[in-house]
Amino acid sequence: MLLHLLHHPGPQPLPPRSRRTARLAAAQVVATHRVLARHNWRRLVDGVAADQAYPDALAEADRAFRLLRAAFDPDPPAAC
Repeated sequence: MLLHLLHHPGPQPLPPRSRRTARLAAAQVVATHRVLARHNWRRLVDGVAADQAYPDALAEADRAFRLLRAAFDPDPPAAC
């Protein structure tokens, strides 16, 4: 969805509301990336080996970006 909002393939430009949504989504992606990178950097500085930190870093990134995807999903699944 984010790529669609940022690079709308149609002949009409995105309406202002969609452009704002795209900018908000992009800002959230950048902020999430920075938070994850800082956390990973801190772990390495604290002496955790990269091989040891990798599984947790991967799981944290997966969870963070799944949360973002869900937040910007135009058709979220029904609550269970």
